[in-house]
Amino acid sequence: MTLIYNYSDNTIKIRHIVNKKNSLNKIVCILGILVNDKGMEISGSMLEWLLPEYDVYCVYQKHPGKLFEYPALRFAQWLSLMFNIEIILYLHTKGAANFKPVQNLVRELWKYEFTKSRKNIYIKSIKKNITDIALPFRKKEFTWFNGMFISHRAFNLIGDIPYSSNRWYYESIFRSSNDKLRNIIRIKGILNDNITPRYLFKKLNQYLKGKSKKQKKIKKKIKKKIKH
Repeated sequence: MTLIYNYSDNTIKIRHIVNKKNSLNKIVCILGILVNDKGMEISGSMLEWLLPEYDVYCVYQKHPGKLFEYPALRFAQWLSLMFNIEIILYLHTKGAANFKPVQNLVRELWKYEFTKSRKNIYIKSIKKNITDIALPFRKKEFTWFNGMFISHRAFNLIGDIPYSSNRWYYESIFRSSNDKLRNIIRIKGILNDNITPRYLFKKLNQYLKGKSKKQKKIKKKIKKKIKH
């Protein structure tokens, strides 16, 4: 499935990548991709771990990406509401536009948290009606890094996601300007549910170092078993 949307200064292309193996049981993932060398490199790396576990729609946006996260988020919302999809994983090629080494850590975090058994913690929190949006870190309505599982209910309550020329706007799109809707959309940070930007990257580093040490211990145990 490929759709083309033409804007005055941008072209958006949406590509559905079907991995036929167990495709009927997979959660849908929307991956926003900035089309430049870095963005294509990052998307290739992300698809390696996404495709085995998700039904992926890639939303490509030409560089310099003046629409920011709007096309991918709006498409995710449209898809969820049009086809009554219960849960969608939303991700993007973080670091493609303004690369910093720490963004590699963010994508590493997503890989740990959104694959294998770890992803079920996020999915179950929505399916069990504990929350409407699940992600690693948040502060009130701020969805840090903007990699998250979003429910049909959240997409329905927020109304049509608008375009904003402020790229930071998209990390708080579920903050409703309507007082009646405030706090109705529930957001849960699985690793930390109340973290400020000041401590965010410190916590990210600590978490990934802990994961790395744990993996090394597991590898050592496996090697010992193989030797014996």
